[in-house]
Amino acid sequence: ELADDIVYNSRKVIRLGMFELHCDELIRALSKRADSLCAKILIKMSKTNMDLNKGLCEEYESIANKALATPANTEQLMELKNAIIKVRESTIFELEERILN
Repeated sequence: ELADDIVYNSRKVIRLGMFELHCDELIRALSKRADSLCAKILIKMSKTNMDLNKGLCEEYESIANKALATPANTEQLMELKNAIIKVRESTIFELEERILN
C-alpha cells in the first residue's frame, strides 16, 4: 500500500525556477525500498512468532511428559501430584497469558 501510494500520489516532475527535476527513477527506487522493508519486517515478525510458538509448544510438551510419567514410588507420586497442582493453578495461566500477548 505504501509503495502504491509513493508511485501514484507523488509528483513526477518538480519545477525549480528554470529547472525541472524528473523524479521517475527516485519514485521507483522509493517504491522498491518500501516493498523491501515491508518484506523484511514481515519475515522478522513471522520468525519471532514462530520462535515464541515453538517455545510454548515445548513447555506444553514438557508438562505433558511430566504428567504422563509413571512414578516409581510414593515419594515421586506426591512430587508429581504437587507439580500437577502447580501447573493447574499457575503455569497454565502464565502460558495462556503468553499466548495472548
